[in-house]
This record gives sequence, structure tokens and C-alpha cells, in this order.
Amino acid sequence: METSQTWTGTMFSPQYHNRAINDISRAIQEVITVLAITVNLMLLRIVFTSQRREIGSYRYLIATFAVSDLIYTSVHWLVYPIPEMYGNSYLLSGHNIISSRFGPCLYCTVYSQAVPILTFHFLYRTFAIRSPEYLSRPARFFGALFVTTVIVDLDGFFVMWVLFRPDEETLAKNAPFFAGNTSAPVIHRIETAGDHVQALYWSDDTFEKPRWLNLLGAFDMMAVISATYIIVIVCGHLINKYLKTRFLQWIGLGKCMEHKDTSAEHHSGGYIRSRTSVSHLQPEFLQELLALTVNCMLLRIVFTSERRDIGSYRYLIATFAVSDLLYTSIHWLVYPIPEMYGNSYMISGHNILTSRIGPCIYGTIYSQAVPILTFHFLYRTFSIRNPEYLSRPFRFFGALLITTIIIDLDGFIVNWVLFRPDEETLAKNAPFFSGNVSTPVVHRIETARDHSGKTFEKPRWLNLLGALNITRFLQWIGMGSCVQRSSQEEYSRRKSTAVSNGPVLLMKQRRYSFPA
Repeated sequence: METSQTWTGTMFSPQYHNRAINDISRAIQEVITVLAITVNLMLLRIVFTSQRREIGSYRYLIATFAVSDLIYTSVHWLVYPIPEMYGNSYLLSGHNIISSRFGPCLYCTVYSQAVPILTFHFLYRTFAIRSPEYLSRPARFFGALFVTTVIVDLDGFFVMWVLFRPDEETLAKNAPFFAGNTSAPVIHRIETAGDHVQALYWSDDTFEKPRWLNLLGAFDMMAVISATYIIVIVCGHLINKYLKTRFLQWIGLGKCMEHKDTSAEHHSGGYIRSRTSVSHLQPEFLQELLALTVNCMLLRIVFTSERRDIGSYRYLIATFAVSDLLYTSIHWLVYPIPEMYGNSYMISGHNILTSRIGPCIYGTIYSQAVPILTFHFLYRTFSIRNPEYLSRPFRFFGALLITTIIIDLDGFIVNWVLFRPDEETLAKNAPFFSGNVSTPVVHRIETARDHSGKTFEKPRWLNLLGALNITRFLQWIGMGSCVQRSSQEEYSRRKSTAVSNGPVLLMKQRRYSFPA
């Protein structure tokens, strides 16, 4: 509190106790705001000044994205919202010009408008290739988009303003938090407690004495997001199915695929019976069983297919499948559950491998997807730009194997050595393992060692080194470069008419990369 009183000469009051964090966050906020406004204005200019007729009414959908992001960026700067958690309470407050409770409510209203825009984006792409007549009158489509966006925005404002309003119980429960009696990086005053959006889901411990208005708001937001995901997945499936059918017809295999679909329909009853016969198994086991089945089927298809144009790409697909088989098996053996308590990150095993070696092995297997995905894009880049690099596949896949082993060992060292529990972590997390903290997972103080200071103060460098190591900036930068290069080369290859077989090869690559 003394920190906030001694700071003078700043345009807005500080948000964090730590002055460095406050200045850095403010600078990042300003830079992102300027960049977002500049980029979106440039995008709008390009969209409406472009003379390309094939864009059609799609330009209005792109403009909708840009305008929505401009509104969101402006409101975010005016409000500067900071979400926080305290016990079973979710809190959101504004820390800039609009610091009253109206600010966070307005921010969540604007935040929610991305949901219908994304949904209609996928609907537009689906209609464009399957039912173009639905887009013959763009005014109807974009009118429906506008009406849906307004409804979702009003729903978001209603949830935050009415269902998540602070009342006497939430203010009493969160009084120690606002009074500064708990460790929190954000500056709080008891006088501004009513300016926070507050959702207290349980009056007592977790899953005890529910507060239905707050839970209704959470379920409302979950329903909107779930509906969006369902529509996006269905549209993606329809688009993929349509493109696959057209591609097979293009190369003369349409009738063959229709015959296979008919055969699958004749045998569908057997699959239904097999599913119901294992319906008594736990959902986790069914998920693992499904993953094992799909990957084994993929391996069988890859190595029994006689199509020569797949080439050594079959081994890359097999690498994905084998990696997923390993991950699925380890996940079932360990059944890891990650948790957070204060500034501590913890993960433990809850199945066969319950000792600390279980989560460490899981972290090791989890990290191997990074080099495999990187080499996937390297392969695609080399295949269209430098095919001579793939003339000896054993070198490429040897490099993939060595890189994967190095990354796996690195992941194991991070979890086993840098994230090992010591006396300080055990002391800090003792209330958590003793059951004195509300948590849905069962804990015992005896198993504290089987789990693998204040915010921004007294850093623990070994743990921070492990966290920085996991990010692996160079790997992701390299993978992003490969993605960009591959995309550019694929586009130029498809556009060029000098080599007639170019588009066919690229579409085949895409087709066989879908299962992976």
C-alpha cells in the first residue's frame, strides 16, 4: 500500500505492488494497443481498396473481424481488466479510465462478440463450397451475423452485470483479499471492493452449498462456447468431407470411395454392438482404448498401402502414430493431474505409477511431440523446395530420432531435477497436502514428495530455469519459420501451371497428413 502512495506523476494509478512489473505491463499494454489499431486499419484499407473480384462478399467478413478487434482493443485499453482468483471466487476489475464495475462488464461484452463472428466465419466457408445459394444474398447472412452478435453481447453483459454482481456474501468472503491480508501481486483497497465483478460459486468448500446465480452465469458462458465449438467442428468436418470427395473424383477414385462407404454402412451394426459391450468401462479407459485403436489402424493402413506416391512420408506418419501410442499408454499408467497452489505448480500420478517417476515420465513423453511436429514441416518444405535432402531418408529420420531423444532427456531433467520437491516447497505447500485448502483432488501429507515465495519476489532460479527451458523459444521459432516457408511454397506451387502434377502431389500430402 505504501508503494501506491509514494508514486506520483503517473497518468494512471499503479496496479501492481512491484513497480517494475507495473511499468512493464503498462508499456506492453500501450505497444499492443498501437500495433493492433495500426494493423487492423491497414487490413481494412487493403480489403476495401482491393480490386480482386474473387474475394466477393468475403471481404465483409474480414472487415467484421478487423472492426471487432478494433473495438476490443479500444475497450481493453480503456478498462485494462485484471482477472484474479481467491478461493472459490472469480474476480475481475478495471484499472484504467473505466475503473467502476461497468468497465469489466463492458469488456466481457466485447470479449464475447468474437464467438459468433468465428462461428459465422466457418458457416460462410461451409456455405461457399457446399451451398453457395445461401450466400446469394449477402445482406441476409451478415444481417444474421449482426443480430447473433448483438444477442451474444447482451447475454455476456447480463451475466457479468446481473449474475456476477457482488453481494453481501461475496464481499464478506473476499474481505481479507481486498483488505490486503493475503499475498496478491495486485494492489487492492477495501473501498473499491464493489467495483469488482465477483462470482462465488460455493458458499463453503468446493461442491458444497452452491450459489446458483453465479453457477448459472458460468453454465451460460459454457453453453455459448460449447455451441460454438460444435458448429466449428461440424463445419470443419463437412468442408473436409466435401474437399476429399471432390479430390477423389478428380483423380478418378470417386466410385471406389462410394463403394467403400456403402460397405461401411452395411457393417455399422457390428460397431454399435462392440461399443455397447464396453459401455460399462470408465470414460478414461474408453478414451485410451479409442486412441490405441485409431493409431494401430493408422499404422496398418500406412504400411499395407501400395501407393508409391506416399514414399518415405509413410514413415513420418508412422512416427506420429507411434508417438501417440506411447503418450496414450503413459497417460493411462500415470493419469496425471496438474494443480496450482499459490505460486506452486504441481503434478502427480493417480493410477499405477503414483510415485514421482510417473509424472516425470509423462512430462518426458509429452515433450516429444515438439520435434516430431517440427520435422513434419521440415519434411514438407524439403519435399517441394530441396528434394535432394530427402534422397536418403535414413539421415532425415535419424536426425529426427536423435532430436527427439535429446528433447525427451531434457524434459526428464526438468521434471526430475529442476522441479524436484525440497524442504522449502514442502513447507510452503503443507496446508495444501494436509487438506486445509479447498481442492477437488484428494491429498495426503505422506504423498507430498510424489509431486513434481511471493509473486515476483525472491525467485527460485532452478524452478524458473525449468519453466524457461520448457518454452523452448528457438524450437517454436524454427517451427514457425518452417510453417511459413512451407505455406508460401505450397501456394506458389499450386499457382504455377508449369508442372501439372504439382497440385496433385500437394493435395495428396495434405490428405495423408490429416490422420496424423
